Amino acid sequence: FATYLLQSGLSIDSGKTELIHFTRSRTKPQNPLIIPFQNRLTTIQPQPSIRWLGFFLDSKLSFHYHNQLRGTKAASSIYPLRILSNSVRGLPHYTLRTLALSITYPIATYGFQLWYHPQASQRLLAPLHSSFSTMLKFVTGTFRTTNIKSLASLISLLPPHLYIHHMYLCSAYHIASLPLTHPLRQLATF
Repeated sequence: FATYLLQSGLSIDSGKTELIHFTRSRTKPQNPLIIPFQNRLTTIQPQPSIRWLGFFLDSKLSFHYHNQLRGTKAASSIYPLRILSNSVRGLPHYTLRTLALSITYPIATYGFQLWYHPQASQRLLAPLHSSFSTMLKFVTGTFRTTNIKSLASLISLLPPHLYIHHMYLCSAYHIASLPLTHPLRQLATF
């Protein structure tokens, strides 16, 4: 690889270069990559996870790390909204519900087409449930110990596993409605 880069006159910025080995084995390979950088060889060590286009990929492509970060980010996006709400003054609850939904769900479900499958592990949905409960308690102003399922039905929200399954079906229908010559349609297997 290094000789190919040198022969082609290409160089790599070592500060922006990451290496990950995708494997199913429990032992992680530790084979470094040696690349030419500014007329000397630089060693790049493999990382446990890398960020690519906003997705966090781990060596087993399990997406546990990605979902944990997205769930945390979605839950923390609710806290700045507390400035807009108050028990005396502030936005009405229906506006807070719309605002919280339009912020929390897109953050938590970013890239679900990569990792979600109807038979997927419930561990992948756990961070989504956590951010959903944080959002529900914020919107309704209830105590921490309030039952989440009853809160969701009270303000007419789908639980996260049903919401993401609905999005999954909508994206499948969208791909199925594309022309047969579209590249996404050619990749999809129905």
